[in-house]
Amino acid sequence: TAAGHLGIWEADLEKDVTIWNDKMYELYGISKESFGGCRAAWLACLHPDDRASTMDTQLSALRGERDFSLEYRVVHTDGAIKFLTADALVIRDASGKPTRLIGLNRDITESKLTIARLDESEKRFRQVVEGAPQGIYVQVDGLFRYVNPAALSIFGADSAAQLIGEPFINRVHPGGHAAVNERLRVL
Repeated sequence: TAAGHLGIWEADLEKDVTIWNDKMYELYGISKESFGGCRAAWLACLHPDDRASTMDTQLSALRGERDFSLEYRVVHTDGAIKFLTADALVIRDASGKPTRLIGLNRDITESKLTIARLDESEKRFRQVVEGAPQGIYVQVDGLFRYVNPAALSIFGADSAAQLIGEPFINRVHPGGHAAVNERLRVL
């Protein structure tokens, strides 16, 4: 079931008691016996660089300033770092005082790593294209959308801003308009 992939938890704010389902222990990489079952024990599982911002978000939610929805990293006992999302509902008493949090956690490590790999790939691709001695450009619907530095001189421009959004055909010798228009029609 979908719930089998989610960590489910509840925190009693008045008693400082936190209860986790089995998936939470897996997500945090700790055993039931090693978890202290309180806010400080949960906070100790977080990556040190994420603790302050995570607590700020939680405190804002408790004050009613925003929803409790965030991403943070946890450090497993073996040193592995995992990325989690946390979404929680603040339960308040009749006077509006927050008394409990009920929430869900989900592991987003794979998607974060995939995004990082894509970003790195794009960075390498951009370096190759930007540094290419050949002019490279992209036109969509007859308009320039991208030009590398080498293409600027080919099209007689000083900056990409001079070309982006301009009709490609404007930079083609008039004698070549018919051939270029036919080629664009076929593409």
